[in-house]
Amino acid sequence: MKKYILLPFIAILTIICGSCGDDYANKDVAVDTEMEPVADLQAESFISSVILTWDIPENENYYYTLVSYVDANGERVNRKVSKYSVDPENPGRIKALIGGFNDTNEYEFTLTNYSFANNASASTTVKGTPQSKAMAKEYIVKSVKFEPGVESATVTWDNSLNADIKLVMSWKDYFYYAKRLSFDELPMLTREVNATTPHTEVINSLPVETDCKVEYYIVDNESGEKSETMTATFQVQPPAEDIFNSAIEYFPTNVYGTANQMTINWTDENKNEFNILTSGSDPYIYTTLTGKPAGTTLVFRYKSVQNISGVQIFYKGNAPGSANDMVDIKLPDTVTSNGTYNGLRMTNGFWKTVRVDLRPFFNSKFDYDGMWVPEANGSGKIVNRNRIRIDFGGQDKRELSFRNMHFE
Repeated sequence: MKKYILLPFIAILTIICGSCGDDYANKDVAVDTEMEPVADLQAESFISSVILTWDIPENENYYYTLVSYVDANGERVNRKVSKYSVDPENPGRIKALIGGFNDTNEYEFTLTNYSFANNASASTTVKGTPQSKAMAKEYIVKSVKFEPGVESATVTWDNSLNADIKLVMSWKDYFYYAKRLSFDELPMLTREVNATTPHTEVINSLPVETDCKVEYYIVDNESGEKSETMTATFQVQPPAEDIFNSAIEYFPTNVYGTANQMTINWTDENKNEFNILTSGSDPYIYTTLTGKPAGTTLVFRYKSVQNISGVQIFYKGNAPGSANDMVDIKLPDTVTSNGTYNGLRMTNGFWKTVRVDLRPFFNSKFDYDGMWVPEANGSGKIVNRNRIRIDFGGQDKRELSFRNMHFE
């Protein structure tokens, strides 16, 4: 009978030894390797968790560390921390985040090193206290980053804690135009963002000429409490329209005849930037292009400290002529009932880009070949070829600056 009992026992023993050997079968280790205990164990409080760090054992047979503690329900919790859980900021140490706490009680953690052969070291203990989850807002607000772009900034943040929060940002309305104000009097724009799920937010319409400043804080949606208010200061990048390009034909570079009720002055020899000052209710100039425009979109940069209404462009040579010869420069607007503004809004002295699609008017209103004028002897001539007229509003004593006006 004994031989029949012995065979199953040998089979079971073989299975157990075989499964234990899976962890270290490929390593040349001694089964009785002695493991040294956890050294220089430290505990750091964190949101709903405790961060434990300790030295990586020098023993080449070190496999993992077992972290054990009793939770708030009185149950024993065990967690294996791999030898590969290296602290990225301190490669000579292991780092483990022990989370899931819903209180701020003190806990005792017991750590034991194990070898590939499952030999255990003596245990080492440390005490740590998790921070309240309400502290998540203070941690996350420090992770908010602003990446400057072209007249914009991209906003990101880290919410790996999965906290239920929102991000609140405020900055000056740099291009406010309801009434003329000093820089310090400009109102603030505020945006609230659901920041529970990390994503990117973009702030647009930021000026190139000054440091942009954004104040921001995090709100805990459950408690309504907010973090400290932080401030980000940065400079945005200029758009392509702001940069001189010698391959582009800018206008006006000349005045055909005389400027009416206005003066115009170019700022440099390239004549891509100019200033005007109106002196009556009908300021305009005629100018000529060297040829047909490169495209049907009128593009320019401008700045002004006052609203300028009634800005128009004519291309018939004999403008103003009739309404059929004219195109109003209408910009998107949030104040007027029809959603557009016939003119240029004040920019508080900052440069702003305007792009106007003129495709609907090119065939019906624009004549780049000029006009044939018959003469008494039966012959004739072409006049006003490539001539354009620009009306700079209908107000006296308005000062504006323009840069890189062209078609594309």
